[in-house]
Amino acid sequence: MEPPLANQSLIETSMIAKLLLRLLGTGLLLVLTACASSLYRQPVQVPPEVFNSAPPTEAQALWAQAEKTAAAGDLMQAIGIWEKIANSYPNNAIAPKSLSRIGRLYLSKDRPDTALRYFNAIIDQFPQWQGTAFAQVDRVEALWGSGSKRNALNEAGKLWESPFPDPEFRVRLSAFLARSTAAEGELPNALNWLDTGFAKAQTEDQKSLLNRSALTILAAMNEATARKLAATAIAPSVRPYLDYRLAQIQLEQGHQDAARDQFLKVLASYPDHPITASIRDLLNQGRVTTQLKSNSDRIGCILPLTGSYAEFGRQVLRGLALAVENWNTANPSSPVTLIVKDSRAQPDQAAAAFRSLAADHGVLAIVGPLSAKCTNAVTADTSKYGVPMLSFTQQEAVEARSPFVFHLLIDNREMVDRLLRYCREQLGATRFAVLHPNDRYGNRLAKVFSSAATAGNVNLVANVAYQPGTTDFKQAIGDLLKQASDNPYSRDNKSAVEVLFIPDQPQTVALIAPQLPYYNIISPTLLGTNLWDDPSLLTSGGVYLENAVFATALPLTDSTQGIARFREQFRDAYGAAPHYLEAQAYDALTLLLTARDRGGNDRATLQNNLLHLSGSGNLTGVTAFRPDGTVQRDYLIYKIQNGVPVQVSP
Repeated sequence: MEPPLANQSLIETSMIAKLLLRLLGTGLLLVLTACASSLYRQPVQVPPEVFNSAPPTEAQALWAQAEKTAAAGDLMQAIGIWEKIANSYPNNAIAPKSLSRIGRLYLSKDRPDTALRYFNAIIDQFPQWQGTAFAQVDRVEALWGSGSKRNALNEAGKLWESPFPDPEFRVRLSAFLARSTAAEGELPNALNWLDTGFAKAQTEDQKSLLNRSALTILAAMNEATARKLAATAIAPSVRPYLDYRLAQIQLEQGHQDAARDQFLKVLASYPDHPITASIRDLLNQGRVTTQLKSNSDRIGCILPLTGSYAEFGRQVLRGLALAVENWNTANPSSPVTLIVKDSRAQPDQAAAAFRSLAADHGVLAIVGPLSAKCTNAVTADTSKYGVPMLSFTQQEAVEARSPFVFHLLIDNREMVDRLLRYCREQLGATRFAVLHPNDRYGNRLAKVFSSAATAGNVNLVANVAYQPGTTDFKQAIGDLLKQASDNPYSRDNKSAVEVLFIPDQPQTVALIAPQLPYYNIISPTLLGTNLWDDPSLLTSGGVYLENAVFATALPLTDSTQGIARFREQFRDAYGAAPHYLEAQAYDALTLLLTARDRGGNDRATLQNNLLHLSGSGNLTGVTAFRPDGTVQRDYLIYKIQNGVPVQVSP
C-alpha cells in the first residue's frame, strides 16, 4: 500500500539526504549551480510538437529493419542502421530513440563506457525529446557500470529531486538506487528504494524491473542479514523478498521440507507479488516439492463411494461425470479422463488415494475429498507434491493449510452477511434472533450469525438452542421470547423479534414455524440458509413460511441458458433434478479445466491460473478464488411469496 503523500515525501527526502551527506563526506559531491529544472532544457531549434511527431515512413522502415537484424543476431549491422537513422533524421524523435536503443544495447552487453557516449549525445543534442529524462537514468547506469560510482549516485540523487513526474522514470531510478545502495552496503536504504518504486509502479513491466533488482540484491544477502532485516518494520512490498530469501537459504542448506513450507507460505500470503513467479519456477523444477510426473489429460477424484456418506459421494460423481461428458464433446482436442478413488470417508483411505492418484496415475489435479477430516489428511501431501486440489469443504472446518487446496463449499460468513444486508436494506429490520439446533452445524451458524451481527451493528436480541430431534419447541420458543423481551432493544416495540434465523433442515423448520405464533412470537420474518433450498420446505411449512427469506448459490429457476441446459441434461441422464452438490461438482471440474486450458498444463501454473480466474457464468455463482483458497461467489436471495420462492436479490 502506498503511504500518504506527505509520509512518502519524507521517506524519499530522508533517503536523498543520507545519500548526499555521505557524498559530502567523501569530498566528491559536485556543486549544482542551476536549479533542478535546468536538467530539462527547453528546445533550441525544433519545437517539441514537431520534433516528437510521427517519424517519416522511410525512417520507420529502417527501424523495422534494424530490429529484425538485431533479432537475427547481427548486432553490429543493426547498430549501423540505427546510427544511419540518427544521422539522417536529426529533426525527429526517432534520432535520439535510435541512439538510446544503441546505448541500452551496449549497456546490456556490459560495455558501459561505449553506452555512455550515446546517452551523453542524447542529453546534449536532443533536450526536447520526450525520452531524454530516461536517457539520463540510463546515463547513471552507465556511469555506475564504468566505475564512476560516486558520480552515478550524485547524479541519481539530483535526478530524483527533479520535477519530472513520469512513473516510468521514477521506477527506473528507484530500481537503480536500490541496487546501488545495496552494493554500497546500505541494505535498509535499498529496501526503502524498492518500496518507493513499487508504490509508483503502474505496469507489469515496471514491477518486473523492480523484481529483477530485488533478486539481484537478495542474491548477495546472507542469513544473518536477512533475519535482522525481517525482524524490523519492513514495507509489505518488500517483506515477501526477505521471506523468500530465508527460504532460499534453507534450501541451500539442505533443509528441503522447511524451505518448502516457507516458500508455500509466501505463495499463499502474497499470490500476486512478483516473487511468486520465482517460487513457481522452483515448484516446476522439483526443487522444493517431490517431483512427480503429471499428465494434463488426467484429473483425479477422491470421494466416499461406500460407507455412510456414499450418497453424497454419488451426488458429486454424477455432477463430475456430466461435466466430463460435456467438456470432451465441446473440446475434442483437449479431452480429460477422470480417475476416481473411494475414500470410504476414512482419512487414511483418503491419504492413500491421494498418493496413488498423484504418483501412480500422474493426475494433474484432484477434485475432493468431501469431508474436513479427509481434507486435513491429504493437505500436507498437496504441498509436498505440489498438486492442486479442489475440496468440497469450507475452509473454517479444515485445520491444515496449503496454497494448493481450494475450498468449494458455501462460505457461511459470506452467506450470513448477504442475508443481514438484505434484511437491513430491504426490510428495514433492526431486531434479530437466532433459534438453532445444538449440533455442529447449528452451533457454527449461530456463532457466525452472532459475529456478523456484531460487525454489522445489528441488534441480536436472543440466541437459543434446542436439542436435535425435538418436535415440541415450547421451551425453546419460550426462552427465546423471554430473552428478546428482556433485551433493551425490544422493550418499546410491539414485536420483540423482527427476524428469526433458523439454521436447520427444512423438515425441522416446517415444525417450528406453526408453533411460533402459538407461543406468542408473531409474524417474524424467518431467515434461512441454503439448506432451505428444498421443495419439502414449502410442502410441509405451508402458510407459516410466507415471506420467509433464504440464501442460496444455485438458482431455483432456469434463469440462464446455462442453468436450463444443465438441468435438462441432468434430468435426461439421471431422471431427477440436480441438487446443489451436483451442480457444484459440475462447476468444480469445469473451472479446473478452464484454468488448465489457459496454459496450466503443469501443476504450479494450474494453481496460479486458478487464483486468477474471474468472471461468472457458472452454475453456483463462483466468481473467483481468493489467495487463501476460499471461493468468492454471488449469493441469491429468495423470498417465499404466495407459496413460491421468488428471487428478490440481486
